[in-house]
Amino acid sequence: MNSMTKLASAACLVAILAACGGGGSSTGGIPPTSSGGNPTTLAVTGTAATGAPIASGQVEAKCATGTASATTVADGRYELAVTNGALPCVIRVTKDGTTLHSIVETGAALPAVANVTPLSELLVAQLTGGPAANLFQNFNGGAQAGLTSSAVTAATAKVVSALSGIIDFSGDDLLRGTLVPAVDGNVGNLLDQKLDALARALSESNTSLAQLSAALVAAPGEAPTALASVPASATTCPALRSGTYWGLEAEDPQLSVDPFEVDARALTVLYGGEPEKVHLVPFPGEACRFTIGDDGGIDGVEHVVVSRAGVIVSHFPEDGLRKPFLGFPKQDISQADLAGDWNYVGWVGPMATLTPINGSFTLDAATGTMSNIANYIGTTLEAEPAGEVHRIVKNAENGAFNQIANGEVRPAYFLPFRGLDGQVYLVANPQDGPQGLVFAAKKATLPMPTVGTVNSYWETEILAATTPGGIGQAKQLEARTTTTIEVQGDVIKRRRPAISEAPERIDVVKVNGPRDGMRLRQQNACTDRTGAAMTCAGMVQLPLPGMGLTATAGLFDRSFASISVTRP
Repeated sequence: MNSMTKLASAACLVAILAACGGGGSSTGGIPPTSSGGNPTTLAVTGTAATGAPIASGQVEAKCATGTASATTVADGRYELAVTNGALPCVIRVTKDGTTLHSIVETGAALPAVANVTPLSELLVAQLTGGPAANLFQNFNGGAQAGLTSSAVTAATAKVVSALSGIIDFSGDDLLRGTLVPAVDGNVGNLLDQKLDALARALSESNTSLAQLSAALVAAPGEAPTALASVPASATTCPALRSGTYWGLEAEDPQLSVDPFEVDARALTVLYGGEPEKVHLVPFPGEACRFTIGDDGGIDGVEHVVVSRAGVIVSHFPEDGLRKPFLGFPKQDISQADLAGDWNYVGWVGPMATLTPINGSFTLDAATGTMSNIANYIGTTLEAEPAGEVHRIVKNAENGAFNQIANGEVRPAYFLPFRGLDGQVYLVANPQDGPQGLVFAAKKATLPMPTVGTVNSYWETEILAATTPGGIGQAKQLEARTTTTIEVQGDVIKRRRPAISEAPERIDVVKVNGPRDGMRLRQQNACTDRTGAAMTCAGMVQLPLPGMGLTATAGLFDRSFASISVTRP
């Protein structure tokens, strides 16, 4: 977003969307039969989600005969039992003052399902020619007569057409499609990711769901102008959007700001100065993971992954090495947005001799002056040169931020990104060298996970050479998980299953250590599942939740770093 006003509007919309939803299912067009004169029950089930599951939402159903109510559970699912119920039904879910609707039409297949989402809200409005709430309030015989299979099909086609410029819902059942929200670290399915993309598109265009609904009723099949201007997303990865991206190669001798263009629908990337587009080929079985299909003889990355926030992480096979690469949508961020206290984690120098670093600093809003600078190599505090003044100042030509030391512009850029959480993050190359990557986030206390929390992510480790004169390497991106198995105060234990080169391990991690907003694992603070000691490196981690990343730097004598990408 380009201003704090837009950010506030977006944050408000996201909060509204995240607070509501619902779903349901039902039986066919006549009451279910029973024997022995006992009352029959019409089962209505579904999932309530806006991308995030709608937990503890109040669910109500009105049917041709019968009513029922229930409450959604943690993953958004609910079940209703309508005594002597008959179709059609209208369903309403309320949470924190916000409401969404869905329907089960006459003649729906059994067992019927009706998810309640922003999509179902749009469909009901399109179907009835007015606000979806009107159907629930006036669910009479005339209204019920319009809830037919053919009418639902026609309304679905208009909603899909209106949204097609930004999100491809063709082939999706807007009422009954399988919907698995991302919850407790588990990966959401493709329909869930598309709901995330819809919420993001509404936020970025400053369009409310009610405004979109009214616009579609007024002009069926056409998206409002503001929404139509939102970049299109990839069909197989809604987080990947068309547009101009910043690009950073960690081993680039210049590490200049290197924008590139993404066409999300065509799944192509055009790098500055290159004659041909590079094609992204979806990786089987993993949403938002791709391999490069090279159509121009250009050296491409082996694997590309995209975070929930649309951040790209990959590595180029070049000169016998895998070289880390990072890309994210180019945004216009103001100087004032950088004010505050920051943590950072990353590495400096070429991979062969990389030095992991971490630290903190404070940025002044008006001048961009850095103060309270604390630079650590491992756990050792490095002294700042006496009298040296550092500033971060916006570059008017390209929108990045330059680092200035004692009036001299350093060969370093700080690239800003406003994440899904509304927070601003920075990615930079080191101030005193042309290689490496540094990630920064404003200080904020991390919440404690609960036992059973699962984190699903991809990770690439950047390893220094093991012998003098050797080469460093970025390891192949690999899908991994960790599960929190114990929480004691600010210390957790996380189980990591066996991976390609390492056995199963249980890590002991301090949350909000060594500083708020970070995580710390001391050297050899790990065991096997029996409690027997294991060898593992000390490390600090900086979660960047709005980017969908976590940056890790080694401690003590271990020269390694890593980039983890939360799977959508």
